Amino acid sequence: MKKQLDRFFCILLLFIAQLSWSQSYLPLAEYKGKTCHVIEVTQGLTLFSIVQQTGFTGDEILKNNPGCQNELKIGQKLYMPIVRKTISHKVSEKETLFAIAKRYVVSVDSLISWNINSDKGIQIGQILIVKNAAVRIDLVNQSVAEVKVKNIRDTALYQRNFDFDDTLLIHIVEQGESLYLLSKRFMVSLEDLRTLNKLKSNQVKVGTALKIPINKELDIVLGPKSIPSKVVSQPIVATTQKKPVIRDPKIAVFLPFTVDSVKYPLNGTSKAAVEFYLGALLGIKELEAIGVRGEVTFYDYLSESTNFPEILSSSEFSEMDLVYAPFHIGPAQLVADFCQANKIKLIFPVNLSSNFQQTNPYAFQLTTSKVNLAINLANDIYELQNGEQIILVRSKIKADSLLEEVFLITYQALSKVKGKARIIKANSDNFKSFSKNGIKTWYVSFQSEKDKIIRLLTYTSELNHVKVFGLKEWLENKEISSTITNVFNFNYESPTYFNYKSEAVISLHKKYRATYQADISKIACLGYDMFTLIPKILFLDNSMEEGVISRVVFSQENVNTFTENKASFLLKFVEFESYKYFDEVE
Repeated sequence: MKKQLDRFFCILLLFIAQLSWSQSYLPLAEYKGKTCHVIEVTQGLTLFSIVQQTGFTGDEILKNNPGCQNELKIGQKLYMPIVRKTISHKVSEKETLFAIAKRYVVSVDSLISWNINSDKGIQIGQILIVKNAAVRIDLVNQSVAEVKVKNIRDTALYQRNFDFDDTLLIHIVEQGESLYLLSKRFMVSLEDLRTLNKLKSNQVKVGTALKIPINKELDIVLGPKSIPSKVVSQPIVATTQKKPVIRDPKIAVFLPFTVDSVKYPLNGTSKAAVEFYLGALLGIKELEAIGVRGEVTFYDYLSESTNFPEILSSSEFSEMDLVYAPFHIGPAQLVADFCQANKIKLIFPVNLSSNFQQTNPYAFQLTTSKVNLAINLANDIYELQNGEQIILVRSKIKADSLLEEVFLITYQALSKVKGKARIIKANSDNFKSFSKNGIKTWYVSFQSEKDKIIRLLTYTSELNHVKVFGLKEWLENKEISSTITNVFNFNYESPTYFNYKSEAVISLHKKYRATYQADISKIACLGYDMFTLIPKILFLDNSMEEGVISRVVFSQENVNTFTENKASFLLKFVEFESYKYFDEVE
């Protein structure tokens, strides 16, 4: 009986929700036994603009609305099943439990059962847990040309990647695109595109949904991807040249596609390789736009047919100007030895948890080390603090103690400025006593023991005059990064900053969706940064660059050692999400 009442109540809420939220969100309706978003086609609306505004992929729209491939008719309705997730909702002004329940299409009774004492009233700013919440999507009522820059709502809640069920990608044709250009972009023959899409000619209308065979794109990753020589952009002019400018670099990239043994849907390293590759292709376009010409070759180093000795001994490989190392230690060391012997620059885009590259003067480590993160934290805290007392909560773990010593030495070596606090040392047993006097306090901890981390965060979460500075590794504990009773906030240094709400990610996300009809990932952003940052630094003499998720400041201790990245972001972890320290949190 209770289940029947709940279902009736949800249907009632569904009806009311369409009226109450008609000005903000797509209406909902029951369609073929599912609760769906309803998109009504208006003048100028195309599949492409729907993809851009809603975040649904072209493939998803076509699967749920067969027959809309070629064109949409005014008044036509498209139905897309809702996505339900457990979310945290921050109560805003004038919101009630009833209004929140309507928004997420759940019952008020359920909302109360998930949030103790909420039946007695809710407060502005209070965080409510909403289980099985319907993710709402903004209204779609204009063409993509009329859409102004705006945030991508709730992207993290319905993050999608490619649908590889049929090894096909659905591409919505944009203004200015031709079948010929698309065949070149996706590396598929014109004949295959015409046959697959039942086209009689090479003419294709804007908004048409084309099927692209993904597996054929992966079949030729061993071949070169050329950067076109014809560009319409002004050249970069450097006033002071410290090293020769190279505008036609030859670049090799090792990625773990495992094409000859891949299984769909992709996962693990194969999935990461594809996402990195697709991000890299967008980055290559950026190089083209600033006048860089060259050739990029992608090598599938986990393929059973890959012959490393043959690759490394080829004349083509010995002429490389830059190589991106494999993601795995064994293959990476083979490539590193070759690059060192042949004086070829080698980038390590990910942390391999190994030190073999440190004695290679041609190696560049992108991931900022823990030691440099500790140094950056000391510098940031020294600059930021203004009258707070700084408490270092020490650990008994050797690895933690090393970072503590680095932090202390760096902080103490800074010039003494009036008003800057000295470091007070504490431990896990007595740290609470230092904040009981009400003085503004900043706790610093490099603890790796979960119980002690939770103890520190639990205690400080109830104190308004206290901040905590810790490690990014703390986020690996589900008690901190998942939805739980205690909402923990702390600050930390990170080599990268990936947030769907950041302006840089939003901007690239739109390009990525427009090109691939898929939501972007952190590894795709990394692939993009590798081709918009590194070649500029190494070949155009840019000393420092910040990309979509990366910040790079290379430094070499001496001519016989590797070059490491010493840059990082100071981030704050608030309500289960990380932001730049100085950014306002919504």
